[in-house]
Amino acid sequence: MRRPLVILVTVLGLVSTGLVSHGLVPGGPTAPATAQEAPRQETALSWHRCPKDLAEWRCATLTVPRDWVNPADGLTVDVELAVRSATGDRIGALTFNPGGPGGSGLDAAPLIYALLPNRVKAAFDFVAFDPRGIGASQPQLKDCLPSASRESYVPPDTGPVDWVAFAERTQEGTAAQLGPCWEANQDLAPYLGTDYVVEDLEAMRHELGYDDWNIWGMSYGSRIAYRYARAYPDRVRAMILDGALPPSMTISEWAANEAWAFTYAQAVFGSLFGDRMAARLDRILRTLNDRTVVINGRERTRWGITLGIFSGISSQAEYPTIVKLIDTVYDAMFRTASPARQRQAARDLERLERLAEKDRSGEVYSINMINCADLGSPPSVEQVASFAEAGYVNSSVAAGFVATTKGTLCAGLPMPIAVPYPAPEKMLELRTPPVVLNSLGDTRTPWAGARTLASSIAGAWFITYLGTQHVTWLRTTSACVNKRITDYLMTLKRPGSHSCDYAPLKEAPDAR
Repeated sequence: MRRPLVILVTVLGLVSTGLVSHGLVPGGPTAPATAQEAPRQETALSWHRCPKDLAEWRCATLTVPRDWVNPADGLTVDVELAVRSATGDRIGALTFNPGGPGGSGLDAAPLIYALLPNRVKAAFDFVAFDPRGIGASQPQLKDCLPSASRESYVPPDTGPVDWVAFAERTQEGTAAQLGPCWEANQDLAPYLGTDYVVEDLEAMRHELGYDDWNIWGMSYGSRIAYRYARAYPDRVRAMILDGALPPSMTISEWAANEAWAFTYAQAVFGSLFGDRMAARLDRILRTLNDRTVVINGRERTRWGITLGIFSGISSQAEYPTIVKLIDTVYDAMFRTASPARQRQAARDLERLERLAEKDRSGEVYSINMINCADLGSPPSVEQVASFAEAGYVNSSVAAGFVATTKGTLCAGLPMPIAVPYPAPEKMLELRTPPVVLNSLGDTRTPWAGARTLASSIAGAWFITYLGTQHVTWLRTTSACVNKRITDYLMTLKRPGSHSCDYAPLKEAPDAR
């Protein structure tokens, strides 16, 4: 990690305000009218040929107002979508958002569709879309290349971390990149928030001719799903909030959560592989604060090792790699690790580091713009440092690192971008209550936030998966999760609230 740590987004991905529902501040309209109260604006749907990876789909461009509240300027955005028709007797339409914010629904569509049980494919049109400004949708943010490298606080390999200095430098670096991006994109940046996406989703439903939606909100997608349901409760048949975010929170609350989210992840992951693994992981994390370790001839520090472990811990597919990595690092620190094991560990670390870099590099500016519009109330540098210190003390430098990047996410933006989304005054009531599910040790959307979301929706069923997987339905082999969710979607059968045991991937799934 001997390079400037100028970061725009969290290493672990993650994660609206009332842009539409409550009006805007700098860069947008000032009228407080709501999109739901305004006359429905004209939209257009034009079908076109799909790209090769969506050859069996039907693709279209949905043209909608750039500003749903004040569309008089005539400016529009094009939202790209794709439909895979039901293979049998159709019940309705199922749509999803893969998270981010900034995830491309079209890019994810083939993989997600392949996961669906056959009876779901038979019963639902499957609709994928790229939210405004994302993926194939147009226009997109432009002229947002990172600024030149600058001197930054480089945290020490061992010993105390000056989290105030780290937060200050991270904030300065983010502002140097994000501020010019905002200034260069006044025609689009203020109109990327989730409430605009909600209106796009309603226009999509109308243009496609569906009576209602079945919505699978993954991670950030749970925010879209929840806000759509609040705006259009009669247009929701079924809703799955998977890896879910709380109904309202601020940037400060989001960053502060790292003080305990990583602690839960460490405890849950360790418990899946016995007391020996839990003890080894704990000893590694503690010892790396005082010393480094040489693996395959290269000195490794707490920064690379802990960020590597925690960048993969939210995916069960990475569990075998992480277990072997922990065992090899432990033996290299306290015993003897063979050259072959060290070479493999070095390769695994490098791959996990690339995974972390990919998390940081995606639709970075859109992630900032959307979250800062949606959440508001960024903390002070001193508050960020206190969140980071708490995460560091409770878990590792990884928690402090992510708390810092989340807490400084809005540096350089004229906050607030929009009026913050208000805490709900009453519970959301739907014709059929939704299912909320979350892993107990999820670092990307911590369990407590999902529990809070479930408590804000009348009759919602809450399923806890006893693992660390982020987004759980069909991503694990747990019949306790998969069959209940599938049955709910197909029949609206009450799944009940459950705690579902960890299911290793080697077990055959049972969701059909």
